[in-house]
Amino acid sequence: MKRTARLTAALAAILITAGCGNSKPAAEISAPAESAGNAVTEAAAETERLPKVTRTPIYTGICDYPFYLEDTSPGENGTRVYPGAIMRLSSGAYDSSGTNPELFDAGTLTYSGEHPDLGTVVLIKAGDKLSGLTASEAAAVFSAPENGAAEEYAPLYTRVSFDGEVRLSGVLRYYAAERDGYSPGDLVFIPDSSYKGLPVPVDFSGAYDDYCVTDFWSAADGSSDGSDIFSDAPRLRIGNLNTDYSDDPALYELLNGGETNCTKKVKLTLTDLRLEWDMQSFAEQGCTARLKKSDQSR
Repeated sequence: MKRTARLTAALAAILITAGCGNSKPAAEISAPAESAGNAVTEAAAETERLPKVTRTPIYTGICDYPFYLEDTSPGENGTRVYPGAIMRLSSGAYDSSGTNPELFDAGTLTYSGEHPDLGTVVLIKAGDKLSGLTASEAAAVFSAPENGAAEEYAPLYTRVSFDGEVRLSGVLRYYAAERDGYSPGDLVFIPDSSYKGLPVPVDFSGAYDDYCVTDFWSAADGSSDGSDIFSDAPRLRIGNLNTDYSDDPALYELLNGGETNCTKKVKLTLTDLRLEWDMQSFAEQGCTARLKKSDQSR
């Protein structure tokens, strides 16, 4: 017990010196140098006797964050699930064919303007707060190798869901008839630069870097109303007018009674924001939200 007390006192003197370097010059530390040296040696020996914890790295993606097998849990079909989502933060880049028509080619569905770089990549876990939103669920899912080789783990998808609401401006698309994989009544919202600083799904392997949205409304009907857009924000499915908002007369009025396809500039309050990237749909299907209140921008 006496030996332990001496060791503890000596270690305390060392920690105070390291942690509070401005309180006393090094020459004024009262602990004898020999005692401190003995304490460090004894502490190191004690550490050597403790069991070593081994961690198995399974993946390191664009964020240079190492994922360890021990931090994951078993998922479906042999996958491993990490309790955190990899996202990038939007730069706020936005353009439209109404402003720069020469940059949009509806024939080839390409935008020739400047694309933002990857920017800030973040790891979001449940409970994290971002721009007034709180992450309620987050995960990164990996396929597990059949033979257990760590280098064969591969990212399948990453997703995050948020509690709270956010007010955004942008373009609302309404599909009265089936078009481009959308069913009659579907609503799709693409935020403009108001989305700056909010998370955007991204392939965290780095193999697929086309994370912005280029949306051509004119491609199907040849219109030139300036509604083709480019945005560094996700394309959000916000439900169906006929099944989710049938009791919202203001929304029907905004969308010309819901009789024909239309696109509107709007300001929306959204809740239940859910963002996902996966290796098959590239975030096309997995980004959703719920409309709380709508009004047409003036």
